Amino acid sequence: MKKSETIFKIIFSVMLALYVPVFLRVTFMEDGIRTATNQVRMIPFNTVFEYLDGEKTFKFLAVNYIGNILLFIPIGLILPAIFKKLTILKVLLIGLGITVAVELSQHLLGKGYADIDDVIMNVVGVLIGAVIFSLIKKISIANIITLILILAFAVGGYIFVSKQKPELLPESLVFMGGKIAGRPIDKPDLEVKSYKMSHGEVFIPGGSYYISDTALFVVLEVETDKKSFIGLDEMIEKVAAAGETNLKLWLDDEGKCSIIMFEE
Repeated sequence: MKKSETIFKIIFSVMLALYVPVFLRVTFMEDGIRTATNQVRMIPFNTVFEYLDGEKTFKFLAVNYIGNILLFIPIGLILPAIFKKLTILKVLLIGLGITVAVELSQHLLGKGYADIDDVIMNVVGVLIGAVIFSLIKKISIANIITLILILAFAVGGYIFVSKQKPELLPESLVFMGGKIAGRPIDKPDLEVKSYKMSHGEVFIPGGSYYISDTALFVVLEVETDKKSFIGLDEMIEKVAAAGETNLKLWLDDEGKCSIIMFEE
C-alpha cells in the first residue's frame, strides 16, 4: 500500500471515530421538542401524510427527511474509503444495520421516536454517499475529493441543523453571546403572565399562539440567571403549576412560538 493511501486511511478512520459521538449526541439528545418517548411509527412516509393533512409544516418535513439523509451520507463515503473491498451493497447493509440499531435503541431507551421513515432516509443517505464514492474512486485524486466531500456534507449538515433545529445542538451553542438560537433574550415578541399551554398552543389572556415544530423551551432561574433547556411536557407542567409567572415568547415568520422562556 502506498504511503499516501495509508495516511488517508488513517485520516478517514479518525473522521469516523469523531463522527460517531457527534452522531450519537444528535440522535439521543432530549432538548427542545425532542422529548423522551418510546413511540414506534411503522407507516412509511407518515410525515408526508401529516404534512398534506396540515398537521406538520413543510419546515418540519424538510428537517425530518433532509436532515436524516445528510446525517448518513458521510457513512456512505467513509466506510468504502477505509475498507476498499466493500461493495455498495455491503455498505448499504452496514448502514441499514446501524440505523435499525439506533432506532431500536431509541425505542428501548425512550430517547426518541422509532420511525421507519428515519430508517428509509438514513439508508438513502448511505446509498448516496456510497454511489458518489464508487463514481470517483478511480480518479487519481479520489481520496482528496472524498475528504472534501465529507467535510462539505459535515459543514452543510451543521448549518442545516443549526438553522432549522437548533435544539439538536449542545446547549453551549444554543445559548451563546446573550442569545438563544440567535434571538436576543431581552427582546421577546411577547411578555405575558403564564396562563396555559398544550402540546400545540400557548394560551394567553385574550388569545393563543401555535407552537412551532422546532420550538425551544427554556427555563430561566431569575436569582442565578441560569438558563436550561427542557422538554415540552415539563414546560407544560411548569406553566400549569405556576399561576402568575412571567412567560416570554419569541415568534417565527409564521407567527408561531419559536422560543418559550419560563421564569422561575
